[in-house]
Parts: sequence; C-alpha cells; structure tokens
Amino acid sequence: MPTVALIRPLYEGDESEFQEPLGIERLAGFLKANTDEEVRLFDRRLYQQERLFGLADENSFSFWDDFTRAFPVTAPPDIIGLSVMTAEDVPDSLRLISRLKTFYPRAHFIVGGLFVTTALDSAQRRFPAEVQLVSCEGEIPLLETFRAVMAEGVVKTPRFESEKCDAERFDARSLPDKSDSPKDIHLTPDGWAIASRPDLERYLALGCAISLQSSRGCHGSCSFCATPKLPSPYRRWQGRSLPLVVDEIALLSAHAAESGLLPIFNFVDDDFGPLSRIEALDLELKRRGLRIAYALQLRAADLLEQDRLPERLAELRKGGFTRVFLGVESLCPQTLEDWNKSYATDKLPEVFSALKKAGISAHIGYILWHSGTSVEDARIEAKRLWEMGLYCPKVAESRMVLFPGSRLHERGLAAKQVSHAACWEPMSAESERFYQQLSNKLRPVYDAWKEGAVLSPWLAAQAHLTGERTLIEALDAVLAECDRISYRSFVHDEFPQDLHRIAAKLSQRITQIRQTALPMRNRPSKQSADNPSANRPASRSSRRREQ
Repeated sequence: MPTVALIRPLYEGDESEFQEPLGIERLAGFLKANTDEEVRLFDRRLYQQERLFGLADENSFSFWDDFTRAFPVTAPPDIIGLSVMTAEDVPDSLRLISRLKTFYPRAHFIVGGLFVTTALDSAQRRFPAEVQLVSCEGEIPLLETFRAVMAEGVVKTPRFESEKCDAERFDARSLPDKSDSPKDIHLTPDGWAIASRPDLERYLALGCAISLQSSRGCHGSCSFCATPKLPSPYRRWQGRSLPLVVDEIALLSAHAAESGLLPIFNFVDDDFGPLSRIEALDLELKRRGLRIAYALQLRAADLLEQDRLPERLAELRKGGFTRVFLGVESLCPQTLEDWNKSYATDKLPEVFSALKKAGISAHIGYILWHSGTSVEDARIEAKRLWEMGLYCPKVAESRMVLFPGSRLHERGLAAKQVSHAACWEPMSAESERFYQQLSNKLRPVYDAWKEGAVLSPWLAAQAHLTGERTLIEALDAVLAECDRISYRSFVHDEFPQDLHRIAAKLSQRITQIRQTALPMRNRPSKQSADNPSANRPASRSSRRREQ
C-alpha cells in the first residue's frame, strides 16, 4: 500500500497566533476513512513552538529526526503533501521539497492550500513543474492520487489544478480512466471526515484550543476578501449539521479528559452563522451533557437588531461561549460601503455592552489604515474605539492587505498599483510616513500585547471551566496597560521616554503568567477524572529519554 506524509511548513512572517494544522488533519482523516491506510502528519511550526516555549531542547527529536525515523530510505513515502496557505509558507516549502527529493527521489509531491487556490499563477511559477498543484479543497484529488499510485506505482503527469478554480471540476489527465472517478472536487460540509489529530496533546500543552470547522463560505461579500471570488461551493455559506459537529466535540472532549486536559475549542469558520445557530449548538451541547468552553467568529451584523440580546448572550455564556471575534473593520459608513460591507455601526455600542454584561470577551477585526485614511481620520477612529472599549495596540498597526483573489486586489492590478502577491494597499505619502513612524515606535508595546493576546482566549476558557480567575484577571490588567500606552502615544502623542523598558516589564509579566499557567494546562475540569496526572503527556525531551 502507498504511504503518505502530510506536512505544514514553517511560516516566514509575523505569526500572531499558533493553531493546530486543521487542513492536513482533515485530509488525513478523509484519506484514512477511505483507504484504511495510516497517514503521517508533520508540523514544522509545532517543533518551532515547542523549542520557543521550552518544551523541547537540543536533546529532543527534530522534524528531520522524526521524518527520517518514520520513513527510512528503505521504506520511503510514496506521496508527500504540503499545505501552503500564504506566500510566507512558500520558501520553507521549496526547501523541503528540494531536500526531501534527495532522500526520496521517487516520491510524488503534491501542494495545496489557500495560496495555490487564490494565486495559482504564482504557484505555478514558483513550484517545480513535477509538483502536483491542487486548488480549492484537496480531499478528493489526494484520494485519486493515492489510488493512481496504488494502481500504477507512479503518477505520470502529476500537475493538475481545478481549472484555476473557475470550474467545480478537476482535470484528471494524470489519473487512470476510471468510470467511478468523482468529478466534483468538493465535499459538502456533512461529508467532511473527522480530523486525524495524533499530536493533539502537544498542541494543548502549548495552550492551543482544539480547532473545529462547522461551515464554509460566508454570508458577506466584502471586497477585501478572497472568498467571494471562489467557486460557488466554497463562496456561498454552507453549514455542517450541528449534531455531527457535536459528535466530534464529544469525541475530542473524551480524549482531552483521558489526557487530563481541558475541553477548549475554537471554531475557525470565517462566519459561524446567525445567533440562532449558536443557540442551536448550545442546546445540543446541553442535551448531551457536554461542558466545554469555545470561541468563534461572527460578522458584526449578525448581532445587530436582535431581540433580548443581553439575556440570550448570558445564557450562551453559561454554556461555554467565552470569546467572540467580530469583523467590525471600520466605523465609517462610506468606507464600509466602498468595501461592500454596509451595516448599522451606530448600533455597535449596544452589542458590545451586551457582550460585556454577559461576560463574553470580544476581539474585533479592524482596518484602520487604507487608501482613504488620513492621519486625522485615523486618530478620530481610534478615539471612538477607545470610548467603546475596543481599542488595542493591534488597531494602530492594522492596515489593509490586498489579498490575491479579492476585488480590491484585482482593482489594484488593473491600475498597475500592486503586484500579483499579497501586499499593503498604497496610502498617501503623509499617511505612509506617519504609519511607518508610529509602527516603529509602538512595536515594543505591540509585541508585548501580542504575547498576552494569544494567551488570553485559553485563560478565559480555563477560567470558565475551573472557576479560577486569578490568571485571566492578571493578564487582563497587563493588556489594559498595553492598550493605554498605545492609545495615549498614538492619539495624544504622549510617548513614554522609557517605552522599551516599560514594554520589557509588561512582556516579563506576561511570561510569568504563562509560566504559571503551564502546569494548569493539564488540570482537569470539575467533570474530569479524579487523577488526571497519571495521564499527563510527557514533554518531547522526556519522551526521547524514555525511548
């Protein structure tokens, strides 16, 4: 039987949040469900994070140690797949392909992910011709490649793509002519396989939530987003049956309890859906007696004009809804209209007041700097966000990125203002100069804030499940200080003379909170086993000593 290795490469950019690689985990789950074959997963970023946070050292196994132990030259992988989500994933992917080809010259390489989907022309230029490229979803193309290797031992003409994702079919020139070969490359959400998560404990030990996806597509059609330009199966919103979602939650919760870990989940959907869908999820969780904590992402408009919003949110909070990310993007009606994202921004204070009253922490997506931004406008918007309790250091840094596949990117290409790669939207000379100076000055505070912001969702969920609020309250105090320094510096030009020293102290406090929290990551919820410490996963270094 063919053997398969799936890899997430290193990200050579400013990674704000580390999560498990749900894409390759889902691919592995689908392939195993349809072939009964073992698929090995390797996450380069996981090794990097474990070293960064002291869970691995020079005596620990590296990615290359683990890969070559799993696949010695006498038993090489037949297929090596890489998930390339952005242009920042490409350099490491190319290095991996080059080096792995020297070890495994007969292996078939397949590359997919959002970068290939939205920037296929660029992917074709950057990856070697013998590498198979798959745009849009990869489950069925990967399965067909597996079957081709199993039938013939090789894939003679490996490169194919789904007609640049303009059609909902794939060109099967490289595959055997089989009458039962599926033509649609996409599955419905209810057809998604349960993800294979062999390294789940390692992610949870780093403070990651368990990633889930309950839908694809979006109800919106924002001009800065690439989703509206995808084919209809990926563009239009489609939800997965909530009983199926909760089936997966139940399995993962049991797994977490067996390992002495907390059942903390994060929905990675671009748009979870209306408030009524969250309530339906809450009812299903309660019906099955599942006590979890979870976060999700909504369009800001989904919470507007809702009857009894404070009471409904309070009930959801009791059921574990601890954090929400809302795509606010702008408070300027004209700007929102230009971005095809109009909604009643004057109602937002009521929404955030209700969230705060319910005890649901809120984080927003905001694009302060763009082609229409003046320095004065930016400061006015920042002041309004501060008054609403929504300002954070990320606001001062937030700038419009023109993503390949979005209408704004296409507009920039037509005007010959941008390249084919993702890039910042051009601004006036004055705004550009001010932005660069501000970003450089506030970078120490932003970096400190980011360390805490990444930790915050996990601590909020931990507080819900255990009732222990000491750490989240300590972290909130540090983040509030970061907010205050950034706001006063940006809006009122009051930069502390010893900003670097202050930021270093804030970062040190966050590090102390994280180090205190690390042992608690294995602490059970009240409904977990009495003695979870016996199941506590070993660190990477101790596993090496045991072996």
